[in-house]
Amino acid sequence: MSLLPRSLFGRIVLILAGGFLTIQLITTAIAISDRNALVFRSGATQAATRIGDVVRAMTAASPAERTRIMRAISNDTLKVTYGKPSGSDLTTGEESELMITARDALALALQPGIGFRVVETHPVYLNGTSWYSREFGQRPGVRLYATVLLPDGVWITVDSVDPARTTQWIARMFRNLAIVDGVMVILCFFAVRLVTRPLSVLASAAEDLGGNIDRPPLPERGANELVRASRALNVMQDRLKRYVDTRVKVLAAMSHDLKTPITRMRLRAEMLDDVQIKAKFIKDLDELQQMVGSTLDYMRGLAEGGEAVQPIDVGALISSLKEDAEEAGHTITIYGDARSPVMGRAQALKRCLQNLIDNALAYGRRADITLRDEGGALHIAISDDGPGIPEGDIERVFEPFYRVEGSRNRNTGGSGLGLSIARNIAQAHGGSVRLRNLARGGLEATLRIPRSA
Repeated sequence: MSLLPRSLFGRIVLILAGGFLTIQLITTAIAISDRNALVFRSGATQAATRIGDVVRAMTAASPAERTRIMRAISNDTLKVTYGKPSGSDLTTGEESELMITARDALALALQPGIGFRVVETHPVYLNGTSWYSREFGQRPGVRLYATVLLPDGVWITVDSVDPARTTQWIARMFRNLAIVDGVMVILCFFAVRLVTRPLSVLASAAEDLGGNIDRPPLPERGANELVRASRALNVMQDRLKRYVDTRVKVLAAMSHDLKTPITRMRLRAEMLDDVQIKAKFIKDLDELQQMVGSTLDYMRGLAEGGEAVQPIDVGALISSLKEDAEEAGHTITIYGDARSPVMGRAQALKRCLQNLIDNALAYGRRADITLRDEGGALHIAISDDGPGIPEGDIERVFEPFYRVEGSRNRNTGGSGLGLSIARNIAQAHGGSVRLRNLARGGLEATLRIPRSA
């Protein structure tokens, strides 16, 4: 199952928003890392500045005053003593980045020529055991422990601490990120909507074209690419319309013109003296007449777009077809009902249902009709108890003049146009006709009519 949205709009918004959020996370991680370095540099600078102030005060004071100054300025964050701590002259190996930063800061804080050595430096935390508190709940401080050589050759040791303090910087950062990301997602939404909406208009126009070739042309306005696509669709619609109109008119005219010679041939056949030959002629003429009538019905099915669309009570329409069939001696049962009328072309829909019912009655002893509303469409299932259709012929029977038994004998099922006409009418309504063999035997034809048609 794909996690991507099905629409192009959703996918573009997801890609843009996801990419932007990913970039934000990466830059945030970099910013957090840089912040730690900046915080330690600031803390080392603060501690070094205090040591520089102490050294300047001790340099300006007489030896007798230095002890008093040491006692006066010493507190929890600053301690000053005489001498050098043991081991302060030893090299401990590779220096940490914080040690280098502290030494550079102390060099800047002391007067030129003052000798010093950084003995120890490390971060100071309010709560060092909690990772979250250490990283995000406080601003860490820095302890700088250094020994300094005064100008008169006296060594003093200074332990200066820039204390840690609580902070809500992570909450402020995420609040600001949320505001920025929200604005960017909204901008992405409207920008992508602006780009993809014309595609939705084109898709809707193409779907409407499949149901009604006489639909109004698409307005040719907007961006250059949209104008070109709209113009191409309009040109295609015009060509298809002229092609279908020409085809319908030519075939309809041919079928209509055939009626006259068929009528003349029928009159002449009636004058034949041989009864057997006369019967054969009349039978062939009846089949020819039936083929001509079916062809005219097929042409009307292709050209149903001229009929007005109106609300249709499908339940009442099927009930009237049931009454007509029962008068002819057939058995029809209706299950369910349409919850509301559907929008469509009444005569075309009646012809579609009539063909499906006739097909069921032609191959079975009865027809069972089931109506149900499902998935935003009305489904009309018409089943029979006949022999069904070979699976390989399920789709081929919708081809004009195709019949399963390979003949067009009227006694074995008609001209082979009924299902083709039914599917054309269904597609003109934005729906479909599907066939399937039933497990208990027989064939089921399902007409689907969208409620939005």
